[in-house]
Amino acid sequence: MSLLGREACASARNHGAVRAQVLALAEGKAQLVAHNERTWASGTYTGARHSLELKFEGTDAVAAGERFVAVLDHHPFAIPNHLVVEAAVPSCDTKWLPAPLMTVTAELLLVEDN
Repeated sequence: MSLLGREACASARNHGAVRAQVLALAEGKAQLVAHNERTWASGTYTGARHSLELKFEGTDAVAAGERFVAVLDHHPFAIPNHLVVEAAVPSCDTKWLPAPLMTVTAELLLVEDN
């Protein structure tokens, strides 16, 4: 397998691991609307920035969404061979009518741990 092929496989595994851990942190009450990944690099580190849009529908789900927002930035993620160096919620919108709905954008910056 070429280097590019190995990197694509590793990216896909990380994509899945990030998605699974974020959805678990959302207590299984969120629907994944979108998940985007952008390559990131500094002078010393390489990695990727993940942006996930989640939708929490219903009273119980919105309560789970509120807990998700409260704990995301200090959750101890465990992504193989990566460190989550930043986790943030740049946007969160809650509507109560006609039915409870919370839309959250979560961003995680992963750097390679090697």
